[in-house]
Amino acid sequence: MRREIAMSLALVALLAAPCALAQADKPGAKLEKETEGKEKKSGEKSRESDQLFQRDKVWTLHLIVTPEEWKKIEPPMRGGPPFGPPSAGGAPNGERSGGGFMNIDFPEVRATFEFEGQTVGEIGLRYKGNSTYMAARNSAKKSFKLDFNQFVKKQKFFGLTKLNLNNNALDNSQLREALSYEIFRQAGAPASRTSYARVYLSVKGERERQYLGLYTIVEQVDERMLRNYFPSDDGLLLKPERLRGLPYYGEDWKSYVQPYDAKNDPAPAEARRFIAFTKLVNEASDEEFREQIRTFINVRAFMRFIAVNGLLVNMDSILAMGQNYYIYHDTAEDQFHWIPWDLNMSFGGFPFGSMEQMMNLSIRRPHAGEHKLIDRLLAMPEVKAAYLEQVEEILEKVLRADYLNGEIEKLKQAIRPAIADESAAALRAFDRALAETIPANTAAENDGFPRPGMGRPMGRPMGRPMGRVDGPMGGMIGSAPLKPFIARRLEAVREQLVGNIEGYVTQFGGPGGRGGDPGGFGAGPGGGFGRALGAPGGLPDGMPPFFGFGSLLASPMLQAADANKDGKLTKVESASAAKRWFSEWDSAKQRALDAEALANDLNKLLGQAQAMLPGPPPDDFPGGPPGMMRGAPRIMLAQSFLRAGDANKDGKLTSVEFNQAFAKWFAQWDEDKNHALSEAEMSKGLSQSLAPPDFAEAQASPDSSTKKPVSAPTKRPKSSRAGQRRK
Repeated sequence: MRREIAMSLALVALLAAPCALAQADKPGAKLEKETEGKEKKSGEKSRESDQLFQRDKVWTLHLIVTPEEWKKIEPPMRGGPPFGPPSAGGAPNGERSGGGFMNIDFPEVRATFEFEGQTVGEIGLRYKGNSTYMAARNSAKKSFKLDFNQFVKKQKFFGLTKLNLNNNALDNSQLREALSYEIFRQAGAPASRTSYARVYLSVKGERERQYLGLYTIVEQVDERMLRNYFPSDDGLLLKPERLRGLPYYGEDWKSYVQPYDAKNDPAPAEARRFIAFTKLVNEASDEEFREQIRTFINVRAFMRFIAVNGLLVNMDSILAMGQNYYIYHDTAEDQFHWIPWDLNMSFGGFPFGSMEQMMNLSIRRPHAGEHKLIDRLLAMPEVKAAYLEQVEEILEKVLRADYLNGEIEKLKQAIRPAIADESAAALRAFDRALAETIPANTAAENDGFPRPGMGRPMGRPMGRPMGRVDGPMGGMIGSAPLKPFIARRLEAVREQLVGNIEGYVTQFGGPGGRGGDPGGFGAGPGGGFGRALGAPGGLPDGMPPFFGFGSLLASPMLQAADANKDGKLTKVESASAAKRWFSEWDSAKQRALDAEALANDLNKLLGQAQAMLPGPPPDDFPGGPPGMMRGAPRIMLAQSFLRAGDANKDGKLTSVEFNQAFAKWFAQWDEDKNHALSEAEMSKGLSQSLAPPDFAEAQASPDSSTKKPVSAPTKRPKSSRAGQRRK
């Protein structure tokens, strides 16, 4: 029977072979051959898996699960961020991170896998992703990871043991990953291969061959992928999570395992090698750094990795969020290499500014805030010159408008029927994302892009479009169609290179790090996603400024209250605005504002900034912490506003309380005592004054027993050296 299956799969592969793209036809083929040293293997050997990874091919996959197994697939939420208290996982403690920044561990269940109507066998099946999982929280179309030898040892599929099925929840065009991975490869960087699939799901006795929709198949970063690019395939593999820069944590390897998310266990010498690398980056003198850095990395290859990320405006990456990439130690050459991951928000899909700013992102400094490795390399004149030469070369030989537009059209024609079968709304969103021009009302509605939030509104079905208004992550996805964004991005880079314009440099609040370290994204004092909405301790250094309520309210409040339009708010202007707002907001003439009234009027005041607010957790979101605020983001903001000003704690704000709150805030926020508030002072003050409840205190409160308890974090056992290649 297995022989028949193998023969059937071989037949499918042979029939598909003519569709494969010839290497010589790719625009980057010449660039790959010109790559110096051993940065990438050219002339890769013919592989069985090549037949699977045809980017414009849409396969048919069928997942079959028993009801008993299907009940086990939902992850136990830990109550961590963004809907719970900061996770203790933020500090380096030697534990595997596994679940990523949302603390999600995905159970693996048994399933039967069919490909093109042929049964392959029993596989391990689990959900995957963080934001993409939350985007599809109430939908059947979640991302999956397939493990072909979890239950059947030595079972392979086209020579592979694992595959990723990505649901494109954050990308209306559903093209970003396929395009971006290919661009990395054409530029001579190691990167996964992709193709597409219609995915069907059957749960015996409950649903029969339910069509989930179009998925992107993405190659797993594992030994099989690594051996295509490097002399060795058994080296240390790391996948940092929200880790800006390459922090040095001392000489104990255990301190590196969790923040760098080690996927396997290195030999002692290999661990010492990585520690020495981070120490060089962070503590060496400029002379020592210059002398030794090339013994640790191929500088040209690393700067190519940065160049492609910058050209693609891929901010949910090493450039800003400190995640979505791998670091691999090639033991044969004893050097570290970078591999991209999760490219579904490239081409400005994770904006750190307006659409125009993202199109004009600086190519000379594409990263946000401090990244010591990038900064120290670019400070070396010869490295910077070579880097800019690579940018020009990639622009000329890979990122050609004719090639990219041709690829977009080819992929569009291939996948559009599968999207149409999902829903009419999904098809409308797809067509909008691939429009030839930017809609005239885009900038007027939202300054080009909604800013990143944690998704709005999360409870909507996956089939809804994911633009500014619709879709499960509507607050996160930019509304610029792909083609015009690319065209204007390439034009802006060319203008930057010849010195006609300055690129946009985005910033973070402080130096990189994690947890309790200076800056970073972890759960240290004043840090972490649990504090990111302005909880006590203020905004964490290293977090983008849009995560606080203050950064949302400061600009619209200043514009509305600044009578003389000088960009500052005086005490008189503040008091006058407070009186006017109360009078306008008390439309029912009750002489008091409750949370609902505040929510409605704050929502109007926010205007376009409301797109930056995080979405509410779904009603059935498990593991939420005691005291967790539910409901729409405007309700969260209104509750914070009410809590800050309600002197007598009766759940309402009178005009006296309202005016007194603004007078008190003015005095507190005027740090330089110049009798005027800048937007920065207002942003900081509002973030501190309108803090959500302290979740830790809420958990300890007397009535917390009536709330749903937080699930205790579970420890994952250490993997073997081969490692569990988890997302």
